[in-house]
Amino acid sequence: MAPNFEDLADDVLLNIISFVAYKDIYSLSLVSNRFRTLCKQQVKYRSLLVDSTENGFKLTQRTYRRTVFDSNEAINVRYEKLLDVFITHLPNIRTLCLHEVDGITDENVHLIALYLPNLSYLWLYRLYRHLTDKGLQQLFPLCRNLQKLALHFLDINGSCFNEIPQVKYLSISSHWNLDTGSCLMLCNRLRNSLERFCLDNLHGIEILKNLLKRITNLKAVEITIHKSADFVPFLKEISSNGSIEELSLNIIAEVNGENVNSIAVFENVMSVSLAFDNRISDEDLMRIIERFPNVKELNLTLTDEGYYGSLYRDEDPENILPEYSRTIDTIKHLQCLQTLNLFFDKCNRFKTHVDRYCRSIFDSDCIQHIKFGLLDQDELNALLAYLNDTLTQHPERQLQIELYTFAKESNVVCDLSNLKLKVFRQQDKEEREMNLYSSSNNKY
Repeated sequence: MAPNFEDLADDVLLNIISFVAYKDIYSLSLVSNRFRTLCKQQVKYRSLLVDSTENGFKLTQRTYRRTVFDSNEAINVRYEKLLDVFITHLPNIRTLCLHEVDGITDENVHLIALYLPNLSYLWLYRLYRHLTDKGLQQLFPLCRNLQKLALHFLDINGSCFNEIPQVKYLSISSHWNLDTGSCLMLCNRLRNSLERFCLDNLHGIEILKNLLKRITNLKAVEITIHKSADFVPFLKEISSNGSIEELSLNIIAEVNGENVNSIAVFENVMSVSLAFDNRISDEDLMRIIERFPNVKELNLTLTDEGYYGSLYRDEDPENILPEYSRTIDTIKHLQCLQTLNLFFDKCNRFKTHVDRYCRSIFDSDCIQHIKFGLLDQDELNALLAYLNDTLTQHPERQLQIELYTFAKESNVVCDLSNLKLKVFRQQDKEEREMNLYSSSNNKY
């Protein structure tokens, strides 16, 4: 007879409860007095919390690929109620994301630091008409243990930077431009601490110039590029800083690689992430990747323009994504490359024929970890067949591969000892858009 759930030891149940979403904890606690006690006990161990509207949270996940927040960590309460929750249930929160939270003001935002003395990562997003520099100037001096800070779309001008904690990680997303005084305050405060910097700003080139000149320990930079004319100047500024080891570019603008060869080679950059929201040609992409000869990890996301984008260009929708044979050949010859993540973010009606790149990629002796997506059923089958043939003939090769597919049937059996394979089902671009906007419409 299978054991009763109630027969499990407390430590086992606590581990199980740790995976239960915040929104389901209350229902679970009603099962019995024992579960009520265990739920209260387990919740006090939790260190991460997101307070956000449901649809706003979905939009945030979609827009900011870099976020690590999961819907299981999300609740939706007013700020006053949230403060009570900190006292009664969640005193050990170390990572806090506040997204479109009602009730937060310049007069009460400092209470976060008083109620959460161990707070190490604070993420403030879309708090328009709620927070200004005045409130943050009261909050920042109290955040003595803060290591990571994200300020995304707030009504601030940067005067609060004279009190900003000496964090190791800073992320700024805004439409406002920092004046010279604010930039200098930011640089002076973070001169010896900042290691990772993320920036999404229409005026970002001037902000970046000041930071790169004055921050001595900067190791990683992530930039969102909105204007085509900014692409090469951004890269030139970053190439002037020899300490950068990780570079991530989210490229919204349409890129022309005509002047890319004028940029110095990035000798010290070991990790590169490039995400293109618009089409880029094979030749231009190849030129960009050639700037990173010593890269060990390459993450490449190419997005289709959709059906109407192809019609606008008077092109066949079936051939919407260009062939990237020269780019793939360049990747193959990167001597230090160990990890490759190649992701075509597309609708399922469009073909990428990823399998035609297999020979170039799998002929590389350096690459050990590979992620591919998004694949339809035919592409998935072709890729698996090629892997089976190649690794059977070369048993000395050891590969770890993750494949992402929108195929309805993706059951895969792998019997090769030299291949660690995982296959994940993922919604295609069109499905995600439909789910996002349908849920938004349902709200109203």
